Amino acid sequence: MLADSDMTYTVLIIDDSHINRMFIKTVVEDGLVGFKVIECENGRQGLNIAKEKSPDLILLDIMMPEMDGYTVCGLLKNDPSTKEIPVIFLSALSEIEDKTKGFEAGGVDYITKPADPREILARVFAHARLYRTQKSLLDYINRIDQELSIAQIVQFELLPKNLRVNDLKMEWLYQISNNVSGDIFGVIPYDQQNSIVYMIDVSGHGVASAMRSTMIKQKLESIVLSKGITDPEIIAKNIENELSGIFFDGAYFTMVIARITQTQVELCNFGHREPILINRNGLQILNGSDFPIGFGIIKDIPVAKTKFDFLRDDVLILYTDGLVETTNNENLSIPFEKILDIIGSVENKTPINIVNAISHELKSFLVDKQPEDDITLLVLKRE
Repeated sequence: MLADSDMTYTVLIIDDSHINRMFIKTVVEDGLVGFKVIECENGRQGLNIAKEKSPDLILLDIMMPEMDGYTVCGLLKNDPSTKEIPVIFLSALSEIEDKTKGFEAGGVDYITKPADPREILARVFAHARLYRTQKSLLDYINRIDQELSIAQIVQFELLPKNLRVNDLKMEWLYQISNNVSGDIFGVIPYDQQNSIVYMIDVSGHGVASAMRSTMIKQKLESIVLSKGITDPEIIAKNIENELSGIFFDGAYFTMVIARITQTQVELCNFGHREPILINRNGLQILNGSDFPIGFGIIKDIPVAKTKFDFLRDDVLILYTDGLVETTNNENLSIPFEKILDIIGSVENKTPINIVNAISHELKSFLVDKQPEDDITLLVLKRE
C-alpha cells in the first residue's frame, strides 16, 4: 500500500460506467492511504464538481454520451480554476492517434482499459503527488512574492521624501532590477546648514543585497546622528569595522559619501562611479576612487578626499553603475558620454529636469526590458 505521510488527496472519476467507477474507487481507496475518490457519471457533472472540490487529479473516460472526454478536458483547461488539475484519460481506445489527441487536449497521462490495479495505483499516486508538490511550490512562490512586494514598499519608504534639505533641492530616480534593490541613498541634515549625502551599491542582487544595504544605511545614519561623526572617511571606516560580519561571503559595497557645508563639499569615493559636478566652469567629472568597503582594506589605509566649492546653482550628480552598464534587447548599454551629453543638453539644469531627461532616455533605451542591474540617480542643487 502506497502512503505519503499525513497528506490527503482527492481524486475525481468521470465515467458513465458505474462498474468502472466502482472498480477504480475501490482500487484507489484500498491501495493508497489518504486518497479519497469522488465519482460522477457525465462530463457536465464532472465540470461542476471539479470547480467546487478542486481535486488533485481527474480520471476521465473518453467515450461518454453527450460530451466526450476530449471536450470535457478542453473545458477544464480553459477554466482558470481547473486548468492546472492533471487529467488522466481512461479508454479502451489504444491507437496512437487516440492517445495523441488526449495529450493535445491537455491530458498528462493515459490508462488503457482494462487496466491492471498496480498501474492505476502507480499513475494516480505519481500524478496526484506531483500536482500537490507543484501547487505547494507555487503557493510558496506566491507568498515569497507577496513578502518581497512588502519589502519593496518598505525599501521605498526608506528613501528621501522631502526633496528639499536645508538649501539643497533634490530629485531622484530609483529603478530596481528585482523585487528589492541593493542600491540605497540618503541625505542626512546634521544641523540647519550642513548635510551628509551618500549613495551605496551592494554587490549582487535580490534579498541578500537589499538586507545588507538597509543595514548599512541604518549604521551610517546612526554614526552620523548618534555619534556625531561627520567626516566621510571616519564614517566609512566605522562602517567597515562595525559591519564586517555581514560580508563573510565575499560581498562588498561601493559608496560615495559627501559632507556638504555652507560653501564646500568634502567627498570620499569607495569604488563607486565618479560623481558629476556642474558649476560656473561647466560640467566636471570627479575622478578618483579608493577600494570598495567590505574587504577590510580601508580601515588601515589613508583615504583620498576630494574637496571643492559648492555654491548657489551648483549641481552634484550621484549614480550607480546600473545607469551605464544595464543593457537593452540588443545587448547594448548607454555610453557614459551619452549620459554627459543628455545632462549638458538640459537648458534649465534643475534636479527634476535632469532626472526627467535621463529617465526618458532610459525608457526609450530599454523599451520593455527589465534592467539586469539596479539603477539609482540622485541630483542635488544648491539654491
